[in-house]
Amino acid sequence: MNGDVHVNGVIKPSKTDVYPSQNGESKWIGLDGAEKVDLPVGCSVSNKTCRRDDTRVFIHCVGFTLAGRVYKYTFHTDESSETSQSGASTPNHSDSKSFGKLTIWRESSVHGFDPDQWRVEQVWVPNPNDGVEVPMYLVRSKDTPRSKDTFCLLYGYTSTTPLSISHLTAARYGGFNISITPWFSPTVATMLAHSGGLYCVANIRGGGEFGEEWHKAAIREKRSVAFADFEECGRYLIREGWTRKEKLVCQGASNGGALVGAVINRTGDEIFAAGIAQVGYILSDLV
Repeated sequence: MNGDVHVNGVIKPSKTDVYPSQNGESKWIGLDGAEKVDLPVGCSVSNKTCRRDDTRVFIHCVGFTLAGRVYKYTFHTDESSETSQSGASTPNHSDSKSFGKLTIWRESSVHGFDPDQWRVEQVWVPNPNDGVEVPMYLVRSKDTPRSKDTFCLLYGYTSTTPLSISHLTAARYGGFNISITPWFSPTVATMLAHSGGLYCVANIRGGGEFGEEWHKAAIREKRSVAFADFEECGRYLIREGWTRKEKLVCQGASNGGALVGAVINRTGDEIFAAGIAQVGYILSDLV
């Protein structure tokens, strides 16, 4: 791509360039000397397109509040390298090398849903059993204050059931080395637009978000690690005043359904008001 420049991407926590490891050490997840391109918090690169002899690469992103956006990254040429630094649509890190300029090329819009009305944050929740911090996304309207009266739905993996509740939503899967990255759901967008609630996604161990070490930390005899990670995310939301247990519901499908069943049985009514386990019977006998 563009001669000797390689374009690639990795999953990384927002606002940082390292990911957590089981021994407490941080690990760099980029290539030495690579440019770190700023994209919105809570979005995933679903596709990238380029030609070997071209000076452009197109990057398609989706996110919790982003139905679809195509960025165009134009590499500097000898003629443009002196002027391409100015007027960039997204900021470049001052401590990283810049190979070009990133601009918005195309964007999908959903009638009645304004992405600018929403705030996506990422928090880190420590598991007191081993001190490992688990990342969790919080998605809410900018007008939604932190309140214990906010309803919370803890949602896992995938579901075809429409969400029609006005509370807080959290999602997680935590198994089979599957990474739960930000995605756009019309159902969730509808819930956010009409409920005033909060939507959360917890990237608990057992998934593939941070590599094989993250995956193996919660498999087989260590499966309870994923349960504990998720339970701590629920406790965090209550402790930090985002909701209360009477307003906190968890939902999951398949492996997520098995997690819902396990967590509800482990904690009773300590954390969750209710749990929705979808097709969890497939895996629940393994718990």
